[in-house]
Amino acid sequence: MTLAELKTKLKTSGLPMAYRKWPVASPDDPNSGPPPLPYLIYYEDGVDTLKADGVVYYKIHHIAVDLYSKEKDLAAEAALEQAFDGLGWVKTFEDYLDSEHMMMCSYDLTI
Repeated sequence: MTLAELKTKLKTSGLPMAYRKWPVASPDDPNSGPPPLPYLIYYEDGVDTLKADGVVYYKIHHIAVDLYSKEKDLAAEAALEQAFDGLGWVKTFEDYLDSEHMMMCSYDLTI
């Protein structure tokens, strides 16, 4: 699976998403910046390679998907987890971000 294919799967959750970060909000553009919660941020967190004799034969991409919501949102979690169908994933972290006034649930998977 490619990162583009993963993006297509994540879209089936119906949640707004961005790679790595949302654009910074601009006072001149009311549509800039992140959308209302809940939303997703996804990014490549590392790559392992299978190699021999100086040649890389296979790459394993480690992907992080963070779900942000105002409070614990079981419906958003279920929608995201349903979008992960067919992928090996694990929910690795959940916390309330005091400085941001929002919840963050982190998921890891490999593609």
